[in-house]
This record gives sequence, C-alpha cells and structure tokens, in this order.
Amino acid sequence: MPNFISEDQIEQALLQRLQHLHGFDVLLTPMNVGYMVVGILFGVLLGFLPGVGGANGIAILLPLTFTMPPTTAVIMLAAIYWGALFGGAISAILFNIPGEPWSVATTFDGHPLAQQGRAGEALTASLTSSFVGAFIAVVVLTFLAPIVADFALDFGPAEFFSVYLLTVCSFVGMGRQSPFKVISSMMLGFAFACVGTDEVTGGLRLTFGTETLLTGFHFLIAVIGLFGIGEILVSPLPLGTGFARSQHGIIPVPAPATAELLAGFPVRIGDGATELVTPTGAAVLRALARPAVLPLSFEIQKIGYGAGTRELADRPNVLRMMLGRMGTSFDSDQMIEIAANIDDLNPQIYDHVVERLFAAGARDGTLTPTIMKKGRPAITLAVIAEAARREEIARVMFAETSTIGLRSHPVSRLKLKRETVTVETRWGAVRVKVSGRAAAGAMTVSPEYEDCRRAALEHGVALKLVMEEVRAAARRQMGTDG
Repeated sequence: MPNFISEDQIEQALLQRLQHLHGFDVLLTPMNVGYMVVGILFGVLLGFLPGVGGANGIAILLPLTFTMPPTTAVIMLAAIYWGALFGGAISAILFNIPGEPWSVATTFDGHPLAQQGRAGEALTASLTSSFVGAFIAVVVLTFLAPIVADFALDFGPAEFFSVYLLTVCSFVGMGRQSPFKVISSMMLGFAFACVGTDEVTGGLRLTFGTETLLTGFHFLIAVIGLFGIGEILVSPLPLGTGFARSQHGIIPVPAPATAELLAGFPVRIGDGATELVTPTGAAVLRALARPAVLPLSFEIQKIGYGAGTRELADRPNVLRMMLGRMGTSFDSDQMIEIAANIDDLNPQIYDHVVERLFAAGARDGTLTPTIMKKGRPAITLAVIAEAARREEIARVMFAETSTIGLRSHPVSRLKLKRETVTVETRWGAVRVKVSGRAAAGAMTVSPEYEDCRRAALEHGVALKLVMEEVRAAARRQMGTDG
C-alpha cells in the first residue's frame, strides 16, 4: 500500500515552519528596529575605515550592549556586522581601498565607475546587492536552518576537499590569465594560510617552533597600502648584456622569460654588463605596474631604496621607489587600439557590431571612411579597450565582420577629471556631467540628455531651452559663468 500524507501531518509541518516566523515578531518591535538602525550606522562608519572590519567593529562596540537585553544586544551586533560590510564597499569604490577583504572585488569595477563620475551608481548597486543578498539569506535561514544544520553536521574531510576543489576549478574557469598563473597564486595563498593557529579549533598548524608565526602572516596592512596606491609607473628598464646560468643551462640576457614578460614596456637593451632585470622582477612589474609616459609631471612625497648584494662596477645596485602625486590636472590611462579595414560588409550591420563591442568591454569605438588599395572605399573600425580585453574584442570583430586580420597597438590617453553633479532648476533636479575645472582653463558641462528630455516632456517646454538653462545653472553652481 502506498504511503499517503494525512491532512494532520501537513498541518503540523506548516505549523512548525510558521513557528520560525516568531523571530520577526521580536525583531520588528520599535525598540529593536531603532537599535538595528543605530547598529547599521555604526557598522558603516567602522567598515569605511580600512582594516577595522565587521568582527573588529563588534569587538570595539561590544561594551555598548552590556546594559541591553540579550536579544536586543544580538540584533544590534548583527546590524553592526552587516553595516560594516557595506562600509567596506564605500571605501573600495571611492578610494580604491577595500575596507573588508571581500570588498577587494568591488575595487575592480566600482572604483573605475567612481573615476568616471558614476560613484552614485556603483554605491547604489553595492547597497542593493548587499540588501538583496542579506534578505534572501535571512529568509532561507529562517525556513531551512534545521535542514542546513543537519547537512552541515554530515560534512567531513571528503566534503571539505570537494568544496576546495570546486573553488579552485571555479577560479581557474573565471580567471582571465593563464590557468597556471591562477593555480600558482591560489597554491601560494593556501601555503600562507597553513601558517599559524587554526581560527576554528585553536590547534597549531605550521609554526616551525617560532612564536612570531603563531598568529600567521599579517598581510592586511600591505594589501591596504597596495590598494591605496593609485598606480605604479616604471621608467625605461636597463636589461643588461651577456649570459646567465640557469637550470636549463647558459641563457642570454635578458632571459627569455624576462623578455616575454616585459613586452610593451620601454627597455634599454645593452645597458649594463650583467643581468639587471630577473624573470621574478619582470613578473612583478607585469602584474602591478605600467610604463610611465615621459616626461612625467610628478610631485615627490617620499623616497625609498632597496639595495642588492651583488657589487656592480658601473652603477650602485639599488632600486629606488618614489611615492607622490601626479602633478597634472588630467587623468591618464593605458589602453590598446584594435582596428580593421572592412570593404565588403553590409553597412546596416555596423550598429550591431559596435553594440556587441561595447558589451565585450570596449571603451570607445569609431567608424571612419577610408580608401584602400586600388581605390576601394572601405570603413576603418577602430576600438579602444583595456589590454586584458583584447581577445574578447578580437573574437567579436572576427565573428561579426568580414575582416580576416586585425592590428593593435598600445595608446596613452589624457582625460579631463570627471564628476556628475545635480543642479536644481525650475523643472526639478537634473544631473550634469562636469569634466575638468574652470581654474585649469578647461571645463566642459554636459547636461544629462535623458533627464533634460524627461523635464521637457513633463513641463511641455523645448528641450533646447531646458539644456541651455541646466548648463547655465551648472556653471553658476561650479563657480564660473564662462
């Protein structure tokens, strides 16, 4: 006989699930909601400070909860923790300094948006994703906590190993670099993580009998400092001459790996009587630095030196680093330009091609009429993009156009500093993009088209009039009527 679930059993199961909602009755009392708001504000402020984080924030503010009821105290501490998560994203977006370890990924897209004057969009996206993720997590835990707990108790070494293996495979699959580089970086991280005291069990891991290693390696300050540096610029590198001994025998200087890694960097071949740039040094420069565009306007603030052990006859064996600010009113970056001449493509397709290129990461795209050999009219499709996007851009151009070859070269860009401001007009608030500064002699004010169009339609006035008045209001707000 088949087993049927009776109505009483269904009703009992539903009542058990509804009992989990009792926590919302406790949470949503006016007093607890008030403490939750205060906790979130405190958490945002602490999360904004690099290196503090949610856990340290709870430890700092724990004395505030000593006189509270236990339930209220737990609610406030949880609010501090969640507020710190969003606070870490604020510093990551605005200053490129992650306040929390998991805010590192926010710097990849959030800070570039802030540099383009779209910090509000980045902060809104971060806040929305944090809220939605936390809401879903709370709802899921409310109804599935017993199931999740039973499942977690069954986790053993085999399951943990499977999770770690899945993590490695996921990073390798999502990494834009070679799988070898991704796996090497993760293995290095695993090796460092094996040093110190286990945070869960309190057991000693690899300490090698050294007391200073009981707490593991402290990379937080170094990582924060690294993200706090806007960019690392490198002057032309002396490669040296001669030969060097390696595990593969005698190799020429520069070593093949060094020459490959420094492709795109300005170098001085033949400068020096020995090897001056090693493959390790070249790998560090490739990962962290970019070539400096000389001459460079630079305000020096601090200088540091690192000395090597080898005695060089023609120069001191010293690496010098200078910390400072770019002495210019312009922003700059390094991109590549990918171009192709096309003479046999239906012109209607170009709009679709450009749209796909922007979706693939292009920063700009142009279509220029040109004349090819034998007088054939053609279109030059040129795309500006980050070097890391070259393969994706190339795939789109090969797939969507009739070209059979592409050319690319590095380009340097100078840009006016940009920000988005909101100005008040008689038709309401309108966003305006401001590029440059009047004091520097270069300032461009561009009213947001969609905002102006919406105001014109709502109030029945000419779009041209709205844009002119918005532009004038923005110039008054920025302190110039020019």
